[in-house]
Amino acid sequence: MTNPITPLRATVRALASWALCLLVVIAWTAVEVPT
Repeated sequence: MTNPITPLRATVRALASWALCLLVVIAWTAVEVPT
């Protein structure tokens, strides 16, 4: 019996990782190029 939460958790983890990288890029851009 497979757990339906496992794929969802993996997807959330991947999405969170991508979002974290994007957040770092945005923060870096905000620091490097002050508006």
